[in-house]
Amino acid sequence: MGFLKSKVGIAVVAFLVIAIVGVIVYLMAPQLLGMSGNQSTEPTPQKKYTATFALKDRDLNLKTTGPLRYIKIGITIEFYVEKDISQLKGAELKHAQDEINAEMNPYVPLLQDAVTTIVSTKTQEELTDPKGKELLRQELIHKFESILKGHEISNIYFTEFAIQ
Repeated sequence: MGFLKSKVGIAVVAFLVIAIVGVIVYLMAPQLLGMSGNQSTEPTPQKKYTATFALKDRDLNLKTTGPLRYIKIGITIEFYVEKDISQLKGAELKHAQDEINAEMNPYVPLLQDAVTTIVSTKTQEELTDPKGKELLRQELIHKFESILKGHEISNIYFTEFAIQ
């Protein structure tokens, strides 16, 4: 009986030793190969920066069956860019803003048309409801992204929103 216990005991000890050595080799392999233990095979995600472009405020008629209603709406588009311009000052900032404006200006008529087309289908009731405003925001983002191919929009901001 002692012989059987000793064989089982030796097998258990051997298994534990092999397991511990395996774990140590696994943990030490990156250091032994000259790599840091934190390295991943996946590329590091690039930090995304944003820039903004403001459309001119617009006065538009709303959809109505009663008295005429209109909205004064201002929209600023926030989109992703490759470099961080938030820390720029003076001439560098003006140059970066001029580049953004030059890139976006050809799209202004299409963006304004999208605003007119989408907003004029809304009623006062829809736009005074927070859910209605959010729906409008999502519709505009979707339409703007289809116009601004290659530009991923982060958000749009209503900088003016007055219904009368």
